[in-house]
Formats: sequence, structure tokens, C-alpha cells
Amino acid sequence: MKTQLEILKITMKFNTTTVDNIVNFCIEFSQLQQMFQRLTCINDVEDLSKAVDVDEQFSNFLKNDEQKVMLIQGGAGTGKTIYCQYLIMQLLQSKLVVPVYISLPQLQNWEKQMVEETLNELRFSQTEILTLQQSKTQLLFIVDGYDEVRSYKRLYDPNGLLNWNCKALFTCRSSHLANDKFYYKYFISAKFELRMFADLTLVHFDDKQIQDYLQRFCAKLEQNSKLTPEWKSWKTYQNNINQVPGLRALVENPFILSMIVSVLPNIMQKHDTKQTLTSLDLYEAFVQQWFELEEERMYTNNVNTDVTNLQKEYRDYSYRLASKMMDSVKTVVEYNKDDKQNPWRQFFDQNDPRVTTVRRGVPLNISQRFYSFIHKSIQEYFVAKNGQKSIELMADAYDEKLLDCSINTHNIVDRGVFGFYSQIILRFPEFKHKLYQVIEMSKTNQKVSIAAANAITILNYANESFKNADFRDIKIPGANLSLAMMDGADLSGADLSNVDLQSAWLQKAKFDNANMKNVEFGQRAYVDSESFINKVKFNKCQDIFACANGYVQAYKAQKVEIYNCKTLEKLCTIDHHQDDVTGLAFSPNGKQFISCSKDNTINIYNVEKWQIIKSIPLDCEVVFVDYSKDGKYIICGSGRFVFLYSADDYSLINTFGKHYKNVITVEFSNDCKYFVSAGEGFFQVWEVESGLPVQTVEDIDNTIYHAEFSPDDSRIVCAFSDNTIKIWNFKSYDSINVLRGHASKVMCLAFSPNGQYLVSGCEDGTMILWDAKSFEIIKSMNAHVRLISSIQFLNDNETVMSGSWDGLVKFTSIKSVPLIKSLPGHAGEIARIQYSNNFKFIVSCSMDSTIKLWNPIDGSLIKTLFGHDDVVCAVSLTNDDKFMLSTSRDSQVKLWNMESFKCVRTFQLDSPSFAIDFHIDNQMFALAGFDKAIHIFDITKNLEIEYLEQDDEIMIVKYSHDCQKLVATGPAANLYIVDMTTGETVIKVNDFEMDFFDLAFSEDDQFVYACERPNPKSMRMWDISGKLIREQFSEAEYSEIFEAQQTSPDGKRVKIFKNCVQQTDANTGEMLWISGEYTLNMLGCSFEGVQNISQENKMLMEQYRKAREKII
Repeated sequence: MKTQLEILKITMKFNTTTVDNIVNFCIEFSQLQQMFQRLTCINDVEDLSKAVDVDEQFSNFLKNDEQKVMLIQGGAGTGKTIYCQYLIMQLLQSKLVVPVYISLPQLQNWEKQMVEETLNELRFSQTEILTLQQSKTQLLFIVDGYDEVRSYKRLYDPNGLLNWNCKALFTCRSSHLANDKFYYKYFISAKFELRMFADLTLVHFDDKQIQDYLQRFCAKLEQNSKLTPEWKSWKTYQNNINQVPGLRALVENPFILSMIVSVLPNIMQKHDTKQTLTSLDLYEAFVQQWFELEEERMYTNNVNTDVTNLQKEYRDYSYRLASKMMDSVKTVVEYNKDDKQNPWRQFFDQNDPRVTTVRRGVPLNISQRFYSFIHKSIQEYFVAKNGQKSIELMADAYDEKLLDCSINTHNIVDRGVFGFYSQIILRFPEFKHKLYQVIEMSKTNQKVSIAAANAITILNYANESFKNADFRDIKIPGANLSLAMMDGADLSGADLSNVDLQSAWLQKAKFDNANMKNVEFGQRAYVDSESFINKVKFNKCQDIFACANGYVQAYKAQKVEIYNCKTLEKLCTIDHHQDDVTGLAFSPNGKQFISCSKDNTINIYNVEKWQIIKSIPLDCEVVFVDYSKDGKYIICGSGRFVFLYSADDYSLINTFGKHYKNVITVEFSNDCKYFVSAGEGFFQVWEVESGLPVQTVEDIDNTIYHAEFSPDDSRIVCAFSDNTIKIWNFKSYDSINVLRGHASKVMCLAFSPNGQYLVSGCEDGTMILWDAKSFEIIKSMNAHVRLISSIQFLNDNETVMSGSWDGLVKFTSIKSVPLIKSLPGHAGEIARIQYSNNFKFIVSCSMDSTIKLWNPIDGSLIKTLFGHDDVVCAVSLTNDDKFMLSTSRDSQVKLWNMESFKCVRTFQLDSPSFAIDFHIDNQMFALAGFDKAIHIFDITKNLEIEYLEQDDEIMIVKYSHDCQKLVATGPAANLYIVDMTTGETVIKVNDFEMDFFDLAFSEDDQFVYACERPNPKSMRMWDISGKLIREQFSEAEYSEIFEAQQTSPDGKRVKIFKNCVQQTDANTGEMLWISGEYTLNMLGCSFEGVQNISQENKMLMEQYRKAREKII
């Protein structure tokens, strides 16, 4: 077998790319790239303030026997590949492990044979590969370019890495993983826990890194005798980088910095220093210089070469090659000169002198028979410039010859290309007009439909608004309009076949007579009950389903509605319970239906006539009911007992108890021999026949809301209040796994009929789909805006039915296409939102531990403030908006300078705080939280000056306008009014039941208002003595009092929509913009005469067309 040194040498030889005839820059560009600069990274992608050295993290990874996989992600040009090459050189010297570099784009069978194919390329025989695999030699597989194969497939297990004594390091662009917060599943084994995975994100260069690089660069120039008098000092480069507007902002990674130093002298000569430089300008300058120097070299060294129009040929060659590679989903091309049918012969034919001459002038890497551009972003730049050229020619003068260009033959899908198109639109405003011209041209010319589809997709990626656009008769098959803003757009008669409209905003849009074949809405038709839903349940054949909901006025889910599954038509309403319906079930034969309620009863109905057959009273609330799968038994949970009844005569067979605490959920095993009962801090497994417990697990720290047997009865899966799902072995009752991924309490679970999937519903409205064998996360879905109370798979194994407290029964497909873009937004639900006092920015704080500042004009993100380690509960601004306070569950209060956006002071507390408010003098603030007290701090003295003890936890605290009084409330629904002159609580009001969300003083500070937002019917008003003055308020009064801080003088209002910030017109309710990814909305759309639409999509559109005007 080859020695370790031989392996390393071969690895280095194979993977160190050489550039064929590198252009004679001031020094060779390849050398610039290989002047390696130490990189920094973050472990937490949400906190840029904690940058650490990549080498240190990698060293820790090698030393950590537990960690098996590392992912290094970052933007284009951040140095991922260069770092891989650097690592190989370092490991060659240290001999800690044997590195094997695997370039995914170069492989044919990377999905299953990436190791074997790479070693075969290194001329390892099968015997040598097997010997290496069985040896004790520890390998490091450096797997580069996951994003370049444009895949979302798992690598570790399919490639058999478990069979090797190895660690693995993967690289990937961050944008490729942007829409999947559980991306780690692509890189780790299904048998690994998350602690075995190290995740690093490369960050932008700081000033010191730039300075170090420039110093070494100038030293390299001097070594090569390339220094010129005017560019002899690294400070000259630094000063010019800082001088050109926009240039310093571009210096964010090794590749961009290498480009900048290579072209900076030319930029300073040719560029208007008053004009902001963009990355598009930089790429253009780099490519132009490359072509000019190559042309000069050809002219100087080879007089026999015709240099006429050579630069144009370089550019045309680059455009064609880059576009063909992109169309073929390749970043690396393999060319065998002996293959006469090779599709790449036109680019690499060595027998054609002119082809060879032109190829040598193009920025390519050539490694043996593999060809690629020197960087993927260079390829993307050429693709975008080629598309720009084609669009402009097509818009100016239609020519049949243009129909075969790439922009009109393939739908664009690459995010990097879209990024360049966005910059082209900003740099050349007339290009936007050309895109619209091509879209307009498609109305009368079907032949340009692909180009039109790409044009509208480019505009959508660039966040162009299509509000009220006249798109009648346009033809855009395959366009991606996900997350598009298209309110009021007229798409009548348009060809929208295969168009992606996921999460698009389409209020009052017109689809009349449009071709909507295979349109993807990412959503199915739903049921809107207009009240919160406690339970939903199918019958066995899934032709009808029942949902338990209630009456808005009563806040009770005491009625049951029966629906047709195909048409979603309501068949009947059952209204026999006197309190919340907590459980529903159909008998396996479909003839009977059962419900239970907090009114202490179980009702059994005849399905044919929906009449009560039997009502069974119990001594306390019934929280669960179900039939056994063989139809023999009815089981229910009530108090600390479980009751088993005969399904034939409804007689009581057995009583199981007394349980450790109240039972919340009961579930039969699939063979009907056992059942599990669970609740607050326990679960028990019982044998049905003997009536005896076979296992009891108590003293669990958290509440179990739902328990479920796996389809093969080998495992018990439980949903917990600590945001986890725990799995026990049914035979040994050992805890075998803990599933983490939810950000709030897990309320319900369901397995798919084929046993492949597990889906879980959460208190925050999200669903997570899990692999039922490996229990890895497959995807997360924002299904609802409130708690998901019930969940169930359809028989197709692809659709999930869910019921929620938002009043909706939804049908969600587990198979959906990734969205085209990521809009700036919070990763968690927003806690508070408000305008600044000068209305120049909007501030929001969130469960994702961040604070974000937004531009009120267009909704663009101004800044994200990091620093808290837990939910940011509230913020408060000084009167002049120069400072801001934030409070969090991490028991810290932070003071922010709003000019520098830096935290200037941190107050450490003894417990989490939820509410904060600045005093009018901007020198003091009030704070409250878990410890049942209101704290008054003096910022100037940096200490607490008053401690006002209350009876309950405080969630909201507000000063009066003159700061003489303070009002506070909490989850116990008590209202406290405090006289700040004496520090005494002058009144405590507790004559109401609801949990108030917001408080306010009247303008004269004589009255206090409270409400459960956004519900005007919950509004109350007291005078400052605590006397209740008024309970009924209009929508207008509510808005004037409680939405004033969210409404600007020009009538624009900001609202919270889950994890998004939304701005609307306060008078009309019309949405102006929204941040973050949001839910499909087609309220008021029209679709008369729509063609080729699926029945499901037609039902969905009909529902939206008729829906009442509310955000879903």
C-alpha cells in the first residue's frame, strides 16, 4: 500500500490546480490567491460579534474524538477552496491525518462513490482502496463544492463514510443552505447526534486582516521587482481602498481582495472616484484587465497570431462557455480529446489553433482534463453578462437567431447569477426597461416565452414590485415568482404553466382565462372555522373529517363540524357539549363517531344521521378519547384515570389508575394489546387484557402533550413542553433519542401510514417533518400563526392535515420547491415592534435573540443588533432616539448607542425581565419581570435606585406622560398603578379575567387603558384610583390609543405578522411592504375561465376569492 507521504503527495498533485498561461499581472493572480490570509469564522451565524480563528476551530475539531463532521460555509469568494488547499499543505507537514481532497463538481458519481472515484483518479487499485479502508490510518475527507452540484442530497451515509476511519470536512456556499435551517442533515450520518457536527461560517475581513494581506502583497511585488514608484507602499493601497466610495465595503473575502489589489491601479486611473463602486464594476474591471493583458502578451510574444478583435473573442467565448456550463449544471467540465463526440469540443479542441488561442486568454483553471473558471463567481458573472446582452438585443430588434440563446432555452435557477443580474439592474437602469420589454413581447410572440420567464424571475429576485402590473396575456412558463409582490396584478389570459407562486402576495390579482397548468402555490385548500380549533380527525377512508371548534364570543370550542374531504363542504354541525370538545374519533368501520369534552361527558353518534346513540357521564373533565384500531374498545382519559369501554354495548370494562398526575393523552399500540397514558411528568404503558401497568416512568421534568406508538410498535414517541420530542424503546423503555428543532412546546405528533415520516406540531404554529427511521429533520414548515392542536397524515403519505388555534384546518404538502430568495426577517416570532420617535426607522425585537432596524420607506433592513443570548422581550428608545434599551430572558438589559449601533453598557440582573420603559428624562428606566417587582435604574449612576415589590410576575410596564405614575400588569391579570413620587402601589385591580397584552395612559394621565391585542372587545379603562370606567370601545378608539406608536404621521402603520414586519396604509389596510418570508395571500383574486388548473388549486383560489379581508 502507498505510504502516508505518497498519498499526501498524490493528493497535492491532483488537487493543486494550475492556470494555463496565467496573464502577466503585476504578479500572477494565482499567486495572489495563494498568499493565504488567516480566516475568521463564527459558530453562531446569528452573532457576528463572536468571530474566532478558523485554524483554532479546525485544530479543536481534529482533537475532539466526538466530532466527526465539520461544515465550512460562507459567501462566494470567502476562501473555502483556498482554505482546503492550505489545510492540505499544513497536514502534509504535521502528519496528523491523511487528507483526501474530493472536488464534488469533478465527479460523475458523487452521490454514492465520491471516495472511490477520487482514489481511482489518484490511481489507487481496488485492492489498495480496500487495504486503506481497513487500515488504522485516520483520513480527513475534504469534500469541496457541495453547492456547485446544486443538490440537496445527503452525502455521509450514501457514500459509506461510516466504513472509513475518518473525519469529514465539507464546504458549501451559505446561500445554498439559506432556506433550510436543518441543513446539517445533508452532511452528517443518520446515526450521529448534532454534537458530532461542527458548523463554521466564514466572515468578512476586518481592517487588520486587510492590512496584513496588503503588507504581504507589497512584499511579494518587491520580491518580483514589480513595485512602481506610485504604488510602492501597502498604505497606498489601503488609502485608495478607503477613498473610492463603496470599495471598502466590497473587501470582504480573499477572492475579492485579490481582485481589488490586482486592478486597483487601473481603477484609480479610469474610475470616477465620486461614483460608488459595486462588485459588478470590480468584476468588469478585473475581466477587462485580464483580456487586455492577455491580448498584449499575444501581440508581444506571437507575431503570427491575428489579434484583431481578440478581446471580443475572449468575451464571446467566456459568455458561451459559462452559459453552456450553467445550462448543463456544471462548474467543472471534463474533456477527453480522443472523444470525437464530446459536446465540449467546440471550446477545447486542441487541433483548432484559433480555439486554442482564444481559450488561453480566458480566466480558466485547467487540471489534467478538467476545465473550470478560476472562480465560480467569474462563471456566474459571464452568464449574467451574456443574458444581459441577449435581453438587450432581443428587446431592441427581434431576430430569430436570438431564440437559441441560453436566456431563451433554459430557466435560470442559480442564485449567484441572480445576484449579478440584480446589480446590473441597479447599475444600468435601462436594463430593467429591457426586461419589461421582453415580457411585453411575449404577449404576441410565444417563441420568447422562456426569455420572458427569465426576465420576470430576474426582476422578482431583485425585489421589483409588480403591484397593479398589466401582465395580460404574458407568457412566462416556468417563471419563479415565489415571494413576489403582485397585489392587483392583471394576469388575465397569461401562460402561467409551471410557475412557482409560493408565498406570493396576490391580493385582488386577476387570473381570468390564464393557463395555470401545474402552478405551484405551496398550499392546498383549507377550512376556516372563524374560531380556534382544538381537534381534527379523519375517518378511516378519509372521505369526511371532523373538527372541534367554537364560538368567537364564548371563547369555547364546544361544537363539532363535519366536512367533506374532497370538496371541503360543511356537512353538518354537532352542538351537544357545554364546554370545550377535547377529543374526537371515528370508529374503524366508519359507522360511529365519538367526542369528549370538559363538560365531563363522552358522546357517541350514529354517522349516518349524526344522532347521539349514547352519552357517558364522568366525574371530571374528559381530555382524550379514541377507538382501538381493531374497533373493540373505546378508551378515554379523565382526571388521573383511564377508562376502557366496550365499543359494542358501551359498558365499562376496566378503570386504570390512579396515575401520578392528571392524564393528558392516551394512545393504543397498533396491535391493540397495549396503550400508553401520559401527562405532567410521567408516562405509563398498560396491558389491555390484564389491566396491569407493564412500565411506569415518572419524575420527568416536563409535561407530555402527546404520545404515539411507532407503526411497528417498537418505540414510543412523546411530545414535550420543553420543545423536544423524546423516544423510548418499547421493550426496554430506555430513552434512545431526543429530537430538537422546535422553538416552543411540541403539542402533537403523527406518523405517516407507510411509516416513513413523523410530523410534529408546535405551539408557535410550525410543523417539522422527520425521517421516522433515523429521526433526522427533513424540513420545517410555517403552517399556522398560532398553536397547532391536532395533526394527521392523509393516506397519500404526502399531505398533512393540521388544526390550529388560528381557526384553520390546513392541508400541507411535505414536498415543496425551495423559494427563490430569502427576504430579511427574524428567525423567530417578533415580540415587540414600534416606530422611532422621529419615524426614521422601525425597531423590532424577537425570539431569535436579535433586534432589527428597518427603513420605513421600503422595508429594507438597516441593521441587526446582536448581543443577547435569549429572547429579546422589549425595547425602549430615548426621546431623541439616540439611545435604546433592550431587555431579555438572558437576565440582561443592554443600552445601545443608536448612532454607532453598539452596546455601550450591560446591566446584569438576577432573573429574566420582560418589560422596560425609559423615563422622560432619559436618565432612568423602569424594569420588570419574573421576580414580582418593578426595578428603577439610574443610568448615570449605573445602579438600581428603587425596588417596588408586587404580588405577581410583571410582563408590561409603562410610565405616564409626566412620569409621575407607572402602570404594570402580568400573566396573573392584575393591574398595578404605582405613584412614582412615593414609590407606593396606589391601586391593584383584579376584577377581570383576561391576560392583557398592552397598556396606555390617556393624554392627561388621568386614565389607564388595557387590552388583549389586537382585540378591541377586550379593551378596558380605569381612572387612576382603579375604578372601572368603561368596557366597550370601537375599532377606531382602539386604534387611536394602542396603535399610535405603530402609526406614522403620514398614515402608515407597522404590524407584527409572526416573524415578519408588515407596513400597511392605516386608512385602507392595503399592505405596502413586508419583511421576511410570508404566507401566500390571494384574498379577493378573480379567476373566471382559468384553464388547466387542478381541482385542488381551483378550490384554494375560490376560498381566497371569497375570504373575508384578513391576513392569514
